[in-house]
Amino acid sequence: MNRLLKGAVLALGLALAAVGPGAAQMVPGLTAEAARWESQHVRPAPRKLTAPDFPILHAAEGRKGSLADYKGRVAVVTLWKSDCPICRREMPILDRLGAEMAPEGLVMAPLTLDLDLDRARFAFEGWGVRSLPVIQDLERINGTFFALSVHQSMSISTPTTYVLDKAGEIRGVVWGAGDWDSPGARDWLRALMAESV
Repeated sequence: MNRLLKGAVLALGLALAAVGPGAAQMVPGLTAEAARWESQHVRPAPRKLTAPDFPILHAAEGRKGSLADYKGRVAVVTLWKSDCPICRREMPILDRLGAEMAPEGLVMAPLTLDLDLDRARFAFEGWGVRSLPVIQDLERINGTFFALSVHQSMSISTPTTYVLDKAGEIRGVVWGAGDWDSPGARDWLRALMAESV
């Protein structure tokens, strides 16, 4: 490996480490448990970034909308696929979290990357997901561009969860499983929901 390439790899590694878990708190005023959960699971967006707005379809109702519909509320946007083994475990947990915290104003927006909407529906049914909607990117490319704008990489893993604040800015990214069942996750989301716009 030549020196220029080694230098680029080292710089990339240092940049990723700087925004990795354990960086400064992204949400102020956290409980100790929420701060610990944030440091273990949440990465900040590489820069201040407003979530892109693009058209989506709420499959069950056949209703069209957009990510802008969630402004004014904290939204948990998860990119997932029906053939993802981690999603099989993660989505039922997010389903329970959404059912519990919806009365407090939390919005769950699981965005399927499956092209076949029936496949996504069957996956949710088979996994026991009852309260989460199946949401599809109508143009079938924006979800990927959303991920690329955050990660600046062609490598997108599922599940990847983006937590948007009330202003629509990406406040944190959870790659893979996020231990969403923990009290720290709930406290972290409640602290974010308590912020004013």
